[in-house]
Amino acid sequence: MLSQDWSELDKKILLFSREVEGHTSPFWNTRSPFDEDLKTFVTTKGEYVLWLQSKRSLSKEEIVNTVWVKTNPSGYTTEMHFYANGTLRDIALFDRATLSGQWQLDNGVVKVSIKADKHLYEFDIVGNEESGMHSAVEFEDGILSSYLKLFKLT
Repeated sequence: MLSQDWSELDKKILLFSREVEGHTSPFWNTRSPFDEDLKTFVTTKGEYVLWLQSKRSLSKEEIVNTVWVKTNPSGYTTEMHFYANGTLRDIALFDRATLSGQWQLDNGVVKVSIKADKHLYEFDIVGNEESGMHSAVEFEDGILSSYLKLFKLT
């Protein structure tokens, strides 16, 4: 399964569940996309609507030729360098190990794909209206793997 098998709405529900309900959310441990009944149920909840209003579109100007910090709950932190040609470098903060990848802006969401050895990491950065701390859910080889926080340095 690839992260593309998860719809944009599936990914938003995962992000919502992690940000509102935390890592104990029953949605967070799922291994497959959600059925239509569940999507309808979640997206009509007042909590989801309020959460969605706290999000915003990111712009190309915020991404191109900038450096972002990416971190996860385990503390793994990297610098992400976004280039105008749609490529990126992801550099580990302490050991400086460097990975390469691609990015694209799609309806205000930054879609990222990074290859490392035999693994493919994919995540969609969703903007936060209230602060410069944005978020994403990461998939490793198509399987939900981590929650990410990201912010722009330059």
